[in-house]
Amino acid sequence: MNPLETLAEVLAANLSLLISSKSSSYSSSSTNVVLDLATIIKASQSLSGIIQLEELLKQLTQIILQNSGGDRCALILPNDQGKWQVETIATSKNVELSTQPLEGYPNLPVKLIQYVKNTQEMVMIDNLKTDLPIIDEYLSQQYPQSILCWPLLNQRELIGILYLQNQLTSDVFTDDRLLILNFLCTQAAISLKNARLYTNLQTSEARYQHLADNVPGVIYQFRITA
Repeated sequence: MNPLETLAEVLAANLSLLISSKSSSYSSSSTNVVLDLATIIKASQSLSGIIQLEELLKQLTQIILQNSGGDRCALILPNDQGKWQVETIATSKNVELSTQPLEGYPNLPVKLIQYVKNTQEMVMIDNLKTDLPIIDEYLSQQYPQSILCWPLLNQRELIGILYLQNQLTSDVFTDDRLLILNFLCTQAAISLKNARLYTNLQTSEARYQHLADNVPGVIYQFRITA
């Protein structure tokens, strides 16, 4: 069974209990969390149906920005040769798709992203208060108040890295938002892996088709030469 669908059913049942219950033990914030999670699960199910990589990157970063508290979002993915590249930079105003090498990229905290890549652990920082060796020129100059860097894992395989920041406000990545991001990142890792496989399959099919289309000509040239 699809774990997202199972969880959606559980949340729907809990939401019904919250609405129908007359007990005062449930706070309004708890109700809001369930509502948010139900919305996010629907969004996750929608992402699971997107197979085109570019469309997935756009939808994913937009959904994450809308629900995370961040004002800037980046997705960093490895290419077929294992080289890590900045694929998407998104703000509330636009989503920019690009393929730039992570190494030396001036508009992201490369040391932080490399640290998360190597440790495969989530890092959250407020007001740049950290003992980790990740403060670089970007962070020193931009000084974002809230930072979150999250490894996208699927069955212990590192699929990509999500970077989020809020330039002006600290402590925006609350427990509730981290819970929501956990669902989104889980689905993101699955969807990104599927989209990569689909892209590679399309590329392979195109190559084989090109080869098949040219086989008659190759045979004809071989016969003439013979």
